Amino acid sequence: NPQRQADIQKFVDATRQYYQDQLNQQHATASRNLKFAVARSGLAGGSEQLDQQNLLNRDYTQGVLKTEQAAQGAGANLKSADEQARQRLLTLATGGLGLTDAASQAASAMQNNLEAQQPAADVSNLGDAFKNINDFKNTV
Repeated sequence: NPQRQADIQKFVDATRQYYQDQLNQQHATASRNLKFAVARSGLAGGSEQLDQQNLLNRDYTQGVLKTEQAAQGAGANLKSADEQARQRLLTLATGGLGLTDAASQAASAMQNNLEAQQPAADVSNLGDAFKNINDFKNTV
């Protein structure tokens, strides 16, 4: 169903945006912490600052990839749940389920599948994308 595909894509896009917002917040905090840690330790302008900035950028890039993987995974899980519901309905239909009941159960299953996937979009799934920077901040 093209409409369902559009719904799944909206879900994937919303999940991606949610994780990206969380990643951007972590990045801003880590960047600020790095700036103050480098200044506090007297390493501003040195090679250590450059190394830590490169590490921050690498961690951000990895976070973007993890964000995309999480969004695509959420979409795949939703598609899988829809397919399982479809298979259940086909089994029920061959067993004599009426057309009205089948349509009602199909709509209910799709809504339930979408609602069941939403809690999976949890910021803890992203984790601390900038653990290395936070560790550096705590050691200097």
